[in-house]
Amino acid sequence: MELRKIVDLTKRPEVYSQGTGVMWTDEYISERLLEIHLNPDIELASRKSTTIDETIDWILDRIPGEGLEILDLGCGPGLYAEKLAEIRHRVTGVDFSEGSIRYARESAAKGFWRGGPYLALTESFYYEEERVTLSQHLVIGESEEVAIYRFWIHTFSPAEIEELLAVRGFRRADCYDRIIPGCEMYRYEDVTFCLATK
Repeated sequence: MELRKIVDLTKRPEVYSQGTGVMWTDEYISERLLEIHLNPDIELASRKSTTIDETIDWILDRIPGEGLEILDLGCGPGLYAEKLAEIRHRVTGVDFSEGSIRYARESAAKGFWRGGPYLALTESFYYEEERVTLSQHLVIGESEEVAIYRFWIHTFSPAEIEELLAVRGFRRADCYDRIIPGCEMYRYEDVTFCLATK
């Protein structure tokens, strides 16, 4: 592939423009993601078991009761849902990844993005006016096929979250930080939990 084409592909895109690949539906990558989710020693996709327990305790302290109906959006391989179901709550898990829903355990010593040789270029872009950060991964395979994976993170203030949820019928939205310990991926003060009630 020509270097000029690669350079053009790595340029800052328009905010919220779509990439050409989706991690959660890519059969190969979703298998690697599942392995990371299930690794109890890292907090890259799912959190460590002790952190999951602390998070569940925190949630149930604020919404006490038995047999709660809980919707777990982005449930991954169901680590939270399973623990909640064990203590007799009714949990519905929804996830974009069929691999996570199937919970197919596989182990292979392969690269993350592809099973064969590839070039991966990762870059971050910040859109100050929109308060959006993009983490972009450009992956070029052995036969020069290109996939661009984009992860957009939009920052909301607690007031904005409350306003957005109010439109959907939530009467209250409380935001809390410093709930879980930090790790190699994030600082504990940068993780905010929002508890919304109808």
